[in-house]
Parts: sequence; C-alpha cells; structure tokens
Amino acid sequence: MQCFDWNAVSFGDDCLINGFLQYHSFENMMLKVKRTHIRDGCTVTFGACVMGGAVIGRDTTIMPLALVLKEMYLPTSVYEGSPAEPASGSTLLSSTLPRVGEREHAALQGAAPIDESVEFASATLSDHSKR
Repeated sequence: MQCFDWNAVSFGDDCLINGFLQYHSFENMMLKVKRTHIRDGCTVTFGACVMGGAVIGRDTTIMPLALVLKEMYLPTSVYEGSPAEPASGSTLLSSTLPRVGEREHAALQGAAPIDESVEFASATLSDHSKR
C-alpha cells in the first residue's frame, strides 16, 4: 500500500488495502487535500487507486487497477474500471437510498460528517528555478 496523506483518511474496521491512496492534488498552483472515508469491511485490491474526497461504503470491493476519482461516493458493491463503475453482475446493495449529496449520505449511514477540503499555498515551479 502506498499513501502520502495519512492525516486525510479514515479507515473502518476489517479493511484490506493493497492499492494506491492519493488524497492530494495540485490545482491552479494550490495543494488541495481532501478527507476520504473508507468504511468497514472494504477491500482496495492491488493496483487500484483512490483519490481524495471519495467515500467508499461498507463492504465495498475495488477491483485491481480500478480508479476511484475525486469526491466519488461508492455505495456497497464491487467496482472495476477507470473510472470505477459497478462490475458486471454486481448489485448495488444500497440502491434504495435516495440520491442526495455526500454529507446527507454520511448522515444516512450513521457516519461522521465529511470534512471540507483543506487548501495549502504552494510555490510555483518558477520560484524554485530562481534559486
């Protein structure tokens, strides 16, 4: 497992993580770190990548080489591909939930509210070349 932003993730119990966890990005010369939630019983398999702001529901499996994009909400199921989509033949167990935003999903699932993104100022490449 490779994770650079341990302070930006919450893991549930009984998770198996063997992929890449990338919770930061550089946008408009700003470092953005987004809080990510991986719920109880999740599996992130070899080579899969989870980006910042994602919420992965209980007992969800992310298949090898799948890509979970920024701020995706994945209810319980098996996901594959880039971007991650439900695997053929899998059933979304929480498909009866109403379609609401991440914050409301977290409240429905009994989870802690999702933190807002944190922005840090960063130097531009030209600043480094002037040294």
